[in-house]
Amino acid sequence: MTERLPDALTDELLLALERALIDIRMACYEGDVKRAEAIADAFHNLPRLLMSERPAGWSVGAFVMCFLAPLGDDYAAMSRRLLERSRPSR
Repeated sequence: MTERLPDALTDELLLALERALIDIRMACYEGDVKRAEAIADAFHNLPRLLMSERPAGWSVGAFVMCFLAPLGDDYAAMSRRLLERSRPSR
């Protein structure tokens, strides 16, 4: 999709977005509007990261630290996977 992000990482980010949309739907179903809002706020800029070849100031690490970390334990495993896949191969 982009030259900046490897295909495997792009796929992982798309799966993360899918999970977020499901979580938003469930939070709304349960009447937890604040949770739905927090998840939507965390993920609404993700498509820009995926579309842009060189997004200014964007990185997977910044996305995880700024947006996923505040969501707490529910997103900890996802955060670890994304950070692991974003590290350069040796």
